[in-house]
Amino acid sequence: MVPVWLAAVLLFVAVMALGHRANAHAVVKPESLDDSALRPNTPTTLVLHFNAAIHATFSRVYVLNAHGEETLLKTSPGPSPDTLTVELPALPVGAYALRYQVLAADGHYSDNKLRFRILGE
Repeated sequence: MVPVWLAAVLLFVAVMALGHRANAHAVVKPESLDDSALRPNTPTTLVLHFNAAIHATFSRVYVLNAHGEETLLKTSPGPSPDTLTVELPALPVGAYALRYQVLAADGHYSDNKLRFRILGE
């Protein structure tokens, strides 16, 4: 028979492990990018909102054009620990993606894309 204290410790460890896995990756929240706010041929400062705190110093954001060519963007810490400020250059009308590589505060890297369009005026 397992002592009650040992069962409680094992249950606690299992719950902590499951909670850690659920929060293992920082993902951009959909409301971070509003296509209607992006104007053609106009530089824009974006604030990307993540579902977890990130380390801005170890994070990278690239813009991809329709041909898949990547350009590294200037980033800086956002107004809160779960945000990253990104300088988007002047882009013509078209389809694009932001590819981000961020280090979450829990030590896990995330690499994902956020697609967007720049519409004509």
